[in-house]
Amino acid sequence: MHKSIDCGSVRKTHLGQEVVIAGWVHRRRDHGNIIFLDLRDQQGLVQVVFDPKSAPEAHITAESVRNEWVLKIKGVVSNRPEGTINSDMPTGDVEVLASILTINCVSNINEITNLEESPIGDQPTLGQHISQLAIDNGNVELDLLIEHGSWLKIPELFHV
Repeated sequence: MHKSIDCGSVRKTHLGQEVVIAGWVHRRRDHGNIIFLDLRDQQGLVQVVFDPKSAPEAHITAESVRNEWVLKIKGVVSNRPEGTINSDMPTGDVEVLASILTINCVSNINEITNLEESPIGDQPTLGQHISQLAIDNGNVELDLLIEHGSWLKIPELFHV
């Protein structure tokens, strides 16, 4: 199953088409029986819907998914129901009704910082995450090296 389209490129012109998308979970919402994920890649976000009636296995897997996990999803592009269109998003008038969900990478990023409500532009950088790990683990020397961009000193720190 290879990616067929970028998350941020899904539009009404793709209605009824089966697509394969891949990206990071930006936000997860569980509305009881139905699970919604905002999946993002370099091109933007798209909403993915997991309905236990149409894809019970994918829905069961989606119950465990958390923010920043890397997923691959196969599904059909459909119109969002009336009253749920998000005009603030380029993909806000469509959603992908998932049929297959593959977890490519599990992340524990929420243990470092809570990304639940962060807009895309406010996402911490990888350097900030590594820096936070260094602080959390009490490795101030590693933190200082990272903060000052002294990446070449890291092998010395680990005696490599």
